[in-house]
Amino acid sequence: MRIQKAAHLLVLVAAVSGFCLHGQVRKVQRTPHVSTIEIRDVAVSIFKNSKGTPGIQASIRPLLIHVQNRGNVNLKNVVVHLYLKPAKVSKSPMVRRKPYLQRIIKMLAAGESRQITITSPSRLTATPEPAGRYRLIAMADPLNRIREKDEKNNRDECDWVIMARITKVQDTPTGESYGGELFPEITLMGEKFGSPASNRKVHIGQNSQGITAAFPHDWNDTSIFLGLGPSMACGVYAAYLSESGVRISNKVNFILKCWISEALPMAGAAPRTEVEIHGRNFGHTQDGRIVSVGGVSATVISWSMASIRFRMPSLAPGSYNIRIKKGTVDHSFGLNHYNAL
Repeated sequence: MRIQKAAHLLVLVAAVSGFCLHGQVRKVQRTPHVSTIEIRDVAVSIFKNSKGTPGIQASIRPLLIHVQNRGNVNLKNVVVHLYLKPAKVSKSPMVRRKPYLQRIIKMLAAGESRQITITSPSRLTATPEPAGRYRLIAMADPLNRIREKDEKNNRDECDWVIMARITKVQDTPTGESYGGELFPEITLMGEKFGSPASNRKVHIGQNSQGITAAFPHDWNDTSIFLGLGPSMACGVYAAYLSESGVRISNKVNFILKCWISEALPMAGAAPRTEVEIHGRNFGHTQDGRIVSVGGVSATVISWSMASIRFRMPSLAPGSYNIRIKKGTVDHSFGLNHYNAL
């Protein structure tokens, strides 16, 4: 028995000594448990220039929206909505609850950024809302289906303009009388003009000098009828709409014509005798314009806004029209029957 116990003791000592190396006991390394916290965070931003605006005109250039997954979890079916609200009041509600546009990103990996490019922003202008200034709002996860770390960065907004479209500018032959003076009148035709407001104006420009039109008689969504100042001479002008100093329509060139109401003497004139015509918007000075009788230029004696005196050119007896032109362009509602004696 003693011999067996001694043998068992030797085996135990040998087993213990196998874990020893140069007098040191080996340590068994254990891998610590690391817990990973899942972070979900979607951020959205609209591309802006240094002025804080998209730097685009509606329906002209693409609209760029950046969507970023700032979390560490892959996200599926990330929804991005675009809304509009009036620009006048910062805390005003959306124009309508339903979004104008919706984009869905099927997979947005952790740390990944995507760019949504709307190549036809004109879809945003094809709305029931009239032309004007709005706030465009881009919102990711609008229904809050993703429990995010930061719910404030999934929305961005910027100025946006819905553009009206002017299709035609029509001049009227006679105009309207105010205080004994004849004012020319024009009608703008198109769509999305909206309703008149104190901050909405019609601009009439010539040679880069803008003139704000006066006396808007009638303003509705498809036409604007207005009178212009009596000092506006006949010529080529551009018309457009603005709101709070921002252009909200295309520019359309048109010819503002003068109106010849009568010619004296009424019976007619012989060659080289004096003729005086009356009307409106001839211009304060001649400024390159000519008086044409039957297609023949006449010698001008004097020129003012409401009357012109000239010498009758040499023409065979007969009935001729009187026109005011600049170059080859007719700038007048002329007199169609004047007798050369």
